[in-house]
Amino acid sequence: MLKSRNLDDQRFDEIMEYAISRLPWLCPGWTDYNAHDPGITILELIAWYKEMQQYHMNVVTDALRKKLLKLLGVTPALAKPAACLIALPAEEQRSYPALTRLDSQADIAFELLEPAHGGGQVMAVYVEGGQGPVDMTALLAQKGISIWPFQGETGEDTCLLLGLSGQERELRLWFEIDDKRPVPRNPFQNMHHMPRVIEWTCLGSAGPLEVEDETHALSHSGFITFKFPEDFQPGDGGKGLPAWRYLQARQLDGGCEEQVHLCQVSAGLFRAVQQETWAHSAWHTLAAGENSLLLEDGVSREGGVYIFLREEDGLRFVESRQQLTEGGLAVFLDGEEPIQDGAPNLLAVSQDGLRCETLIFPTTGLPNMTIDLSLGGRKALPHTIALVCDTLCQDGKIRPAYWHYVDDLSTCGPRDRAFTYDPIGEQLLFGDGAHGAVPPRSQRGALVASLVLSFCDGGNVPEDCGLAFGDGTPVRNTAASGGRDAESLEAASASFLRSLEDTHKCVSEADYERAALGTPGLRVAHAKAIAGFDPDEPTGHSRIPVVTVVVLPWNRQQQPLPDERFLAAVQRNLEKCRPICTVVKVAAPVYVPIGVSLQIRGQGDGLEQEVRRAVDAYLTLGPRRAIGEAVVKDDLMEALMELDGVLQIQRLELRPLGPDCYVAPRGDLRVRRNAVAYLRTLDVQIR
Repeated sequence: MLKSRNLDDQRFDEIMEYAISRLPWLCPGWTDYNAHDPGITILELIAWYKEMQQYHMNVVTDALRKKLLKLLGVTPALAKPAACLIALPAEEQRSYPALTRLDSQADIAFELLEPAHGGGQVMAVYVEGGQGPVDMTALLAQKGISIWPFQGETGEDTCLLLGLSGQERELRLWFEIDDKRPVPRNPFQNMHHMPRVIEWTCLGSAGPLEVEDETHALSHSGFITFKFPEDFQPGDGGKGLPAWRYLQARQLDGGCEEQVHLCQVSAGLFRAVQQETWAHSAWHTLAAGENSLLLEDGVSREGGVYIFLREEDGLRFVESRQQLTEGGLAVFLDGEEPIQDGAPNLLAVSQDGLRCETLIFPTTGLPNMTIDLSLGGRKALPHTIALVCDTLCQDGKIRPAYWHYVDDLSTCGPRDRAFTYDPIGEQLLFGDGAHGAVPPRSQRGALVASLVLSFCDGGNVPEDCGLAFGDGTPVRNTAASGGRDAESLEAASASFLRSLEDTHKCVSEADYERAALGTPGLRVAHAKAIAGFDPDEPTGHSRIPVVTVVVLPWNRQQQPLPDERFLAAVQRNLEKCRPICTVVKVAAPVYVPIGVSLQIRGQGDGLEQEVRRAVDAYLTLGPRRAIGEAVVKDDLMEALMELDGVLQIQRLELRPLGPDCYVAPRGDLRVRRNAVAYLRTLDVQIR
């Protein structure tokens, strides 16, 4: 291990003492070492400078620590605004474009990430089983209540019916799923992983239905977008129901995990984030002969817009006519012909109406220039900042050009049009001509083209916090979450040290078990890696290097088993991290029945039921019991003695009731390494 060296190991007095001690050898004619001697004064100055230099060389600054972390591949997490969903009033028919501002009474603003508009609603929710459709609309309207849409109370298969209003060809629905379980689900890695198979159909329509599912077959809350066929019209669904358009969901394959718990189905929900866009820029492509474009975002509609045409090197500001229409801001370029080379050729910069003239700054033309931003307590998201600055181009002319944000100017060259941001001083920092270009002197040389602000972790507000659009339309919102400040260097360093514990390769049995438990998209309740064990061999022993990983999904059912889809997902995950020449097999456990015979001295009502529950709890897999573990007679007796009413256990006998299990000399039951014992018979005699 490398040891850090202390470079600041001398004080001023020590430096002076050493320097004076060398004078007789270096300069024998120098005999006056008192403070009034000019030579001593010069030595004191040099000693002071040496002490300061040693101090600075010994200090590890944040900038240096950040570069060292970057060499290790570690980048501190960026600040992130909080996100929520907003719901328009059911009767609202107006449309609101993306980036439309919503204000709250606490002066915490949100913005739409997508256009919001009124439309069809979910008018009724039914669960249909053998007794016909059962109305669940009022039940789902109660907070905290969930239903099982694909399984009835008696265990029969059911289906979900949704009654929809409106005539839209495309409708997006939000499904609120109760996915809180003792074993959390690992994050999905792709949109195609579905733990179960659900078929969606439009009742009364023979046309095809297109479905875009973000919930992974109702595994967690999210949106599902439906594109209906043209002949999808209102009706009774063939079941005598009120006249709506009915969408049916039927579970064809429930998989091996838990049943779907549906809390809510609703339309008219839209994504919003806690941010304020002070400037927004977007590139557009105008074909030959075109001289107009439509800007649909909320910032362009309410603020000022600057138009730049791209040239061979840099940009050119052009005058334009702008007209606000129902669809957005129409921009017309009179007599301007953009470059036609297949790439975006027009840059539209939109600035907030209240800050349009305050986001243009002078440039000094000097190295290491700074621009001060006044953000009013908000935090700028650095990766969103962009500028249009006057720039000295290669042909010697000064033109506007697009400048981008970089994390570190030391990595830039002399012609890189880049800047960085200091969040403490709220300043934009430019280069010195060697590391980053220098904008020439100009009174209006820097135009903020993109700038997004947020309160970050301060934007995690509760639901229904009083949000409203600028026209006074109130909206309901879910609780905003996910907002966080930028990660500190200390936190990034700690995360890196924790990441060293995971090698992303499987060497030991614990590595295989950890990798299996972390399979993306699954709830893996238990995993047991067995080196040298092959379940396909009669004896269980293998002549080749093999590791068998026995896995179990989380499920409330008794004796759950993984299906082929579950096993294949774990197999794919382990194949990425197994060593070369090692064969990995993923298998389900073997359940072994056992019998327990007890003779107890005790008293109390329901004691036999308490004994059965205690035996089942002892055999249940968990932190204290793993797959393949023996049933130990003494441990079971200890668990039973903890029951109220049990005074003495006079006799305890364990019996195997099937293969893969045998009685050890001390009376314990030994099971196969991939087996799980469960209680089949219990004989209790209470005296």
